Parts: sequence; C-alpha cells; structure tokens
Amino acid sequence: MILQRDENLPESFHRKGCYEMSLLFLVNKHVNVSVSPPRIKVFDKLFTAKGWVQNDEKYQHYIRDPEAIFGHFGIEAKMLVKGGTHHIEPSYACGPNEVEVLFFKRPGHIGHFVAGDGHGHVAYDPYGVSNSVKFGRLESKRVFRIANIYSQRDGT
Repeated sequence: MILQRDENLPESFHRKGCYEMSLLFLVNKHVNVSVSPPRIKVFDKLFTAKGWVQNDEKYQHYIRDPEAIFGHFGIEAKMLVKGGTHHIEPSYACGPNEVEVLFFKRPGHIGHFVAGDGHGHVAYDPYGVSNSVKFGRLESKRVFRIANIYSQRDGT
C-alpha cells in the first residue's frame, strides 16, 4: 500500500492524510480497489467535491463522511456510535463484520490514524512507522460495521 508521504502525493497528504489513507486501505482490503498516487489524488478530489472530505484553508483531509467514502466503493458501512460519540474506547474488540481505524496520540503532537486489525493492533500505518504509534498511545477507535458489499467497484 502507498504511504501518505509518497513523493507523488501532495504535501498536504504527508501531514494530514492519515485517516483518508487508512480508509482507502480498508476499501482496498475488502473490494481490491487499485490504489496508486494518481488514483488517490482523483479520489481525494472527488471526495472533496462531494463534501465527504474537507480540504480548505481551515482543514486538510478532514473526513466528514467516512460512510459515504465506503459507499462510493460499494461497501455499506455504518459508523459505530456508543455513548453519543464515534470515539470508541481502545479496549473495544471488533466483531466479524467490523473494521477499525485507530487513533494514536503522543503528548504535545497532533494525533495519527492507522488501520487496525480488529483487535487494536496496527494493520497499516499510512506513514510507515510513525512516532505517534511508536511513542504514543491508542486513544480511541473509529469502528465501522459492514452490512453489505454490493460490488467490486473500482471507484472511478
């Protein structure tokens, strides 16, 4: 899988593209969508145009609608909400139809998202080996229940 710091991706991905890259990793895992730097840029432009990702002077690669991103690729996924929040506790173990994006944080730094293996372990770190994972701690998870996969869409 491509890293968010790939030289063929815009600089904004290098700093802020971890959640978007983690979602693309999960999409690729479930429907085998081809992912390359040019396709990632096309996906990002489309997601931004649809309002699923916010890219402006205030936020870069801010995920506004991860369910819609999954849906674009034919994956019906619903974000888990517990206690009124989508920030799920780190101890939560995913069920058989659930996937997770993990949020790591280290003191004094912004957080970092990675794709999890369903048990709180890193399956894919968009940065490669990030200091947030290496020296930080797992703060929370974003968990998605996959209800259905409609097709093997390539996203274009």
